[in-house]
This record gives sequence, structure tokens and C-alpha cells, in this order.
Amino acid sequence: MGQNFKMPNTNFDKYSYTSNITGGVDAWKYTKSATSVDLTMKANTYYGVKTYYYQARLEKKEGGKWVWKQIQNGNFKYSVTKVFPLKQMTAGSYRMRVLSRTKSSGDWTYEHVTDPFVVER
Repeated sequence: MGQNFKMPNTNFDKYSYTSNITGGVDAWKYTKSATSVDLTMKANTYYGVKTYYYQARLEKKEGGKWVWKQIQNGNFKYSVTKVFPLKQMTAGSYRMRVLSRTKSSGDWTYEHVTDPFVVER
């Protein structure tokens, strides 16, 4: 069972005009044998197919602050899965933060954040 994005300050669902993507990571807990965090994003096509641009950040909680450890940029039209390797990551609490926008409205920025998940090492 994966974990869905939690949207700040909005009731977020795949049909909402206030959001442009849905998504989440593939697990709540990554054991010592886990090799990656897989992030899947899906486009909201309610108002038609668009190109979605994103910056996905794997962040770790350190000293009370969220610090990015890996960043991947890209774009997609329907869905995409990005793989974040855990080889160099240490144990702790992590989350995924995704910034996204649409090509047709580049000034509209959305922020998508998962609840924290655990990485064991």
C-alpha cells in the first residue's frame, strides 16, 4: 500500500481544478533491503491533456528541518514513475516534495508533499 500526496490548504482529488497531479510513493517503510523509493505521478486530465513539468525532491528530516537529498526534474503528459536510489541514504525520516506547473500556465505553481516515511539502514 502506497501513500498519496497530501495537499496543503486544499481538498485535493484527481478531479479538482485546484490541482494538476496526484501521486505518491510506493511504501510507508523502506527496510534495509530496499533499493529505492519509487514516486509515481499521474496527470489530472479533467480539462484536457497538458504537459506537466515537475521538480521532485527526496527530503530527509535533519535537526528539525527538511533537507533535500536527491532532486529529479522532468515532464510528462499522463503519468510517470521516478526512481530515487537508497544506496547512499542513511536511516531516518524522509518525505517526497514535488513542485509542478503546466506549460499553458507557467506562473501557476503547485506543491505536493507526502507524509513522512521511514528508511531503515
